[in-house]
Amino acid sequence: MTSGSGWRSSLFQQCSVKEAFGGGSKSCAGSISGRHAGTSGARCIRLQQEGQLKRHRRLSPTAAFQDVAGVLVISAIPFLAVQALADSDLGSRLQEELEASKPQRRKEEQQYAAEAAAARADSRWYGPERPKWLGPLPHDYPAWLPAEVPGNYAFDPAGLSKDAEKFDRYFELELLHARWAMLGMLGAVLPELLQKFAGVNFVEPVWWRVG
Repeated sequence: MTSGSGWRSSLFQQCSVKEAFGGGSKSCAGSISGRHAGTSGARCIRLQQEGQLKRHRRLSPTAAFQDVAGVLVISAIPFLAVQALADSDLGSRLQEELEASKPQRRKEEQQYAAEAAAARADSRWYGPERPKWLGPLPHDYPAWLPAEVPGNYAFDPAGLSKDAEKFDRYFELELLHARWAMLGMLGAVLPELLQKFAGVNFVEPVWWRVG
């Protein structure tokens, strides 16, 4: 009589090899005899799904190519949709309407800028008396950081923003990085959702396991 761990290891080897290379559940269950034959079929299939077959898929170039192709297709869908919309009659009408509404939009933009400036003037988070990164502690804070910029706690020990043009460039890049971070979050969650609810098979849907 074999031990529990030895029997499980033997069972796993038998079912994983046959199932991974097309053996089928019938031959998997038929490889076990005796008192274990009653429930061994389902147990055998579960073991091979969690073990050998999973490793076989991870090493398969075809599975890896399918995952890469799936990511590329999903990434290309928004761009293709926008291009198709731009080339259609609806896209042409939308562009004409946007061109016609530009004067009104510029006026609204100027009005919004004036209201935002007034709101900043009344807010404690803007201006020379805004909270600083060291709080109430005395410190020689840099004077080149604009006080009307949101999130400015006067932290620039390396002097990277002394040049006004560089500061504006850094500000735009930080907004761009924030947008990419949002897309990265979507890319981290989307494969798991597709595999769980849409039946799309990835080699590894969990982003932090991919490396």
